[in-house]
Amino acid sequence: MIAFLLMLVAIVAGAEYLSLRLGLDGVEYDVHPSKTVAEPDEPLQLITVIVNRRRRFLPFIRLNEDVPEALDIVDDRRPLTILDSRGALISTAYMMPRQKLTRRTDFNVHRRGRYLFQGATLESGDFLGLRTVSRRYDMYRELVILPHSIRSETA
Repeated sequence: MIAFLLMLVAIVAGAEYLSLRLGLDGVEYDVHPSKTVAEPDEPLQLITVIVNRRRRFLPFIRLNEDVPEALDIVDDRRPLTILDSRGALISTAYMMPRQKLTRRTDFNVHRRGRYLFQGATLESGDFLGLRTVSRRYDMYRELVILPHSIRSETA
């Protein structure tokens, strides 16, 4: 009986060690707006793609996306949070082995300008659920909002 318990503890300790060491290996992240150039108040989508390339189930992933704070999020399920003068879309998910998760968030921008989507931080839980492992995915995708058009009057 003691040998069985020692074997069980060794297996759990090994799984915990591997989940901390290899927590987000094989997980890919990408984000881009549906258009790169748009008009003010034009309906757009923020397309987020997370891919789990491993053969391991990920029971918990927290996604903290850095987005411009000028976004007007239409979707109530993913509210915009302001952190350190930047906007953040925070959500959680789970992923099966070799799964691709695509999320589309509807938004629009009211002011002209150049807006940068600078990536995200992903956190994953360990095997026992005691700690989290995080990884930063840096990327620079831009969205340019053109000025409002002006009617020209001819005499």
